[in-house]
Amino acid sequence: MIKSAIFVSIMKSIIETLIIEILNIPSPTYHESDLRNWFKQRLENTKWTKETFLAHDGLIQTWSRDNTLPHIALIGHLDVVPEFVTPYIKDNNIYGSGASDMQAALACFLYIIETHLAEILETVQLSLILYSREEGTAIQENGLYDLLNEFPE
Repeated sequence: MIKSAIFVSIMKSIIETLIIEILNIPSPTYHESDLRNWFKQRLENTKWTKETFLAHDGLIQTWSRDNTLPHIALIGHLDVVPEFVTPYIKDNNIYGSGASDMQAALACFLYIIETHLAEILETVQLSLILYSREEGTAIQENGLYDLLNEFPE
C-alpha cells in the first residue's frame, strides 16, 4: 500500500508541474501560437511520429506503428479566458487562466502520450488535435473548423 501511495504522489507532482508549466504560457483567444509551438517542440521527442500538421495556430500530431489498428484522437483547445492569471496552487487546487478549461486536460493528454505511448500504439493509432479560437467564437472562426476544412481526412 505504501508503494502505491508513493507512486500516486509522484504522479500527482509530475502532472501538477506540467499543468503549471502550461498555465505559464499565455494563450488567450487569437494568441495561441506560443502554446501550440511549445506542444510541437515537446512532442518532437516522442517516437513513432507519423505526421505533424500545423494550421491557424492549431496542431495535429499522429502516431502509429500499425496502420491497420483502430484510430483514436485526443482533442482539445489551446485558448483560455481570461487573458492571463499567474498560476498558483492553494489548498490543493491549481489556479490560472484555463486551469479547468482546458489546460489541465491538455497536461493529462501530454503526460499520457509521454509516458504510455508505446503501450497505446500496441492497440490503436493515436492523434492529438489541438486547436485555437474555441472560446467565444463563431463556428467559422473556430480553429477546429479551420483544421477540419484544411485536413478533412
